Amino acid sequence: MSLPLFATSRAASRTITWGDYAVAMLIGFALPVAIGAVLFMLGALPFMGENGSVIAGVGGFLLFTPLISWAGLIPGAVVLFVLLRLGWGGLAPAVLVGAAIGTAIATILGSAFGFTVFTLFGAGFAALAWGALRRRRPDALVRPGQD
Repeated sequence: MSLPLFATSRAASRTITWGDYAVAMLIGFALPVAIGAVLFMLGALPFMGENGSVIAGVGGFLLFTPLISWAGLIPGAVVLFVLLRLGWGGLAPAVLVGAAIGTAIATILGSAFGFTVFTLFGAGFAALAWGALRRRRPDALVRPGQD
């Protein structure tokens, strides 16, 4: 099975349940926190030197992503549901929607640096959640004709 970049099978995607979406979104919510905790602790090790503070800073940033990420993952799950029903639930549309939601959140918050950071993180979180859904249900996220 090849990776569906744009189009997905409408029939196969109808087998995805809301529970599958919930698990994928929870992974997208929790995995960055776990990675952040590891990076934060790794950055605190004495042999890391000057790079340690940068690594710890990125880890600390990831530790606090749940404060905002839920605002993108919840509408993102709904939009992904609609895209899958329309047959356009591939990785590229999911990432574009994640970037758009991240940009919208940055606009709402009025964040100056957020347009870049929120857009990139929105795309990243969307790719992570889509990948978790694909990993959970590889039979449902396939190209048209592969079902």
